[in-house]
Amino acid sequence: MIDRLFSALYAAGLVEQLQRRAIGQPADQMLSVSTPLPGDWPDLLALLPADQPYWYFSRPKDGEQRLAIGHAWCIERSGAQRFAELDSIWQQCCARWQHDRPGLALLGFSFADDSPPPWPAARLAVPRLLLEQQAGHCQLTLSALVGELRNGQQPFFPWPVQPALPLPALHAQPNPAADRAWLARVAQALQAIERGHVDKLVLAHCRALCAEQPVPVASLLHRLMIQQPAALIYAHGQAQQVFLGATPERLCRRRGDEVDADALAGTAWPGSPELASTKNQQEQFFVAHAVDRALAPWCLEPPHISPPVVHRAGHLQHLHGRIDARLRPGVSTWALIAALHPTPAVGGFPVDAARHWLANQREHRPAWFSGGLGYLTSDGDCDIHVALRGASLNGPHITLPAGAGIVAGAEATLELAETHAKMAIMLNALNGHLPATLAQQNEGLEAYT
Repeated sequence: MIDRLFSALYAAGLVEQLQRRAIGQPADQMLSVSTPLPGDWPDLLALLPADQPYWYFSRPKDGEQRLAIGHAWCIERSGAQRFAELDSIWQQCCARWQHDRPGLALLGFSFADDSPPPWPAARLAVPRLLLEQQAGHCQLTLSALVGELRNGQQPFFPWPVQPALPLPALHAQPNPAADRAWLARVAQALQAIERGHVDKLVLAHCRALCAEQPVPVASLLHRLMIQQPAALIYAHGQAQQVFLGATPERLCRRRGDEVDADALAGTAWPGSPELASTKNQQEQFFVAHAVDRALAPWCLEPPHISPPVVHRAGHLQHLHGRIDARLRPGVSTWALIAALHPTPAVGGFPVDAARHWLANQREHRPAWFSGGLGYLTSDGDCDIHVALRGASLNGPHITLPAGAGIVAGAEATLELAETHAKMAIMLNALNGHLPATLAQQNEGLEAYT
């Protein structure tokens, strides 16, 4: 597979095009050249590198895949102004970028403004090599800085791929002590709600697992694609450190002056209260109206909120509404991201009060869980998703995070069961609980947990 890719890359003369365009250009100029790839490229996961950073996004039901390998340019920021700082840097990058088609960069960020190593609070990267597949057609883009090309450095060379291995057995035992500690935090959250400090708090709960050997990322992503065809399957990693998952929620999508965002909240699973319960309806209301208020200052007219419908994600069901709007001229995509993150679906309500409470409680969320991942283009478009239903991998060590929204009257043990139900999405993929038929895949796989 990799030999075929490099044969196509050199047959298209992309390296020579970059070198010609670099003549007479400043060293910090970014160059990108693109070409369609001939033939069928069904399995981009077979190209996952073993020794370079990579990003992967797939929406199986739409036949879309993106695989980015290596970084031609990468910047990281933390702190309360991380998005504003990235906005300024991104504008400078785009002003020095020559490309055949709109340039594309990948973005990942944590829930909080700061994040412990090795995951930065925000990372923005232009990939060296980008493969984009849609409707059976595949596009290849190669990017490099002029300074690298001028020094005779090759923009790309073949890399060792991750071996195709079966998923290893897991050592997964219940952890009642961790569950009890989380229930105690729920009690604290309910006290804060009762005192009127907040209306809703989302608490993260984590489960640590260990496999018999490092988890093969491609095999796990393949399983997620089968089990969650309507989700965005995502992964970012390098060597042993990987964050991946299958999220049902979009934070923000922009196409020109049009923007839309999801209001996804409320959770039901086999044996739980129905989505029509007061608690689920209340959670969805908080999210929809918070997204509406966050978008409104940037729009020409009030955003449109669609009535919520049932969204199925494996054995889970959610209430899903969509908010659409038309932006005023000159609105920055980064301003939209900063205004929308975090929604009450992952933080709480009111948003600022909930974030303050969680920070004081030293809420821990591994990697970029409940932050965001996606892409931006040099012409201002974006598609950013909330990083949910994920797993943080470090070789054989696995951390599964999940959150539950706590509102007045919440039942602590039921909220704990909700986090376990959400973790089951990844556990099912790790354990290989594949659906029996295509019909089950399309219907949401309610039969397995």
